[in-house]
Amino acid sequence: MDRAKRFLCLAIASAWALTSCSRSGSYDRQEVTGSVTFQGQPLKKGMIQFEPLEETGTAGGATIVDGKFEIGRKEGLAPGRYRVRIFAADENAPPEEAPSEVKKPPPQAIPPKYNLESNLEVAVEAGKANNFTFDLKK
Repeated sequence: MDRAKRFLCLAIASAWALTSCSRSGSYDRQEVTGSVTFQGQPLKKGMIQFEPLEETGTAGGATIVDGKFEIGRKEGLAPGRYRVRIFAADENAPPEEAPSEVKKPPPQAIPPKYNLESNLEVAVEAGKANNFTFDLKK
């Protein structure tokens, strides 16, 4: 391989490495915490998802236990705007009548306006306490 081709290969490899490193570091992930209540009571258990509304965002989620959730900084969200979806299975729903090969998702205790049809949005900010409270009602 001549000198020009080696230089070109080295330049491409360096650019790729810098892009990869800067991309993962540029997210500046933030810790996100909060609470979720449903009908005035802490949500016993569920799931919260954050979907980026901007290209610079990072999707994330956490389990909700006794009304609290936490996404640590290492797995955290990049600063930006996010759509929030909150799911919780209806524990009082009757079980499926007959087992089937294709399992349906369990009925939701929370109305679709907080999950499938959610318009909930939050802004995650760098260097701020990103603590969000969601008070859900039927």
